[in-house]
Amino acid sequence: MRYLTLKIAEKTYKLKPDQLSMKTVGQLVTDLAEEPKGPLVLSVADVHDWPEESQRALWGLWRTVEPNRTVKLRLDGVLHATPLDAVLAQLVSDANPGRCGQAVRTAAIAVSSYYGEPEQAVCHGKILDCLTRLGVRG
Repeated sequence: MRYLTLKIAEKTYKLKPDQLSMKTVGQLVTDLAEEPKGPLVLSVADVHDWPEESQRALWGLWRTVEPNRTVKLRLDGVLHATPLDAVLAQLVSDANPGRCGQAVRTAAIAVSSYYGEPEQAVCHGKILDCLTRLGVRG
């Protein structure tokens, strides 16, 4: 497990995934509110290896901060504008069933943690379409 790095203007925060919870999200949101306006870039790697609570907190942080500033996620080196874009990019074929299952689990956590019910149905459809294109059979 690597770190979650938050960068805004010239300030950088670093947290281990197991330090990220909804409680720490509240403190981060307060701290970030005091920073100059501008985009927030969250950087992570191997999010599928994180504990579920930490994954939920990551998407919750994005959802909470986004009304006040632009948020983007650098996931395994690639910048994404939405949580759905990030998790779709992480989906893989079922050639490695364990890794495929982790990616699907991460996608489900992201969608349920970030999006409201109406958007979740659309997200689920996009996830299924992507898995179909990758040749994953359920």
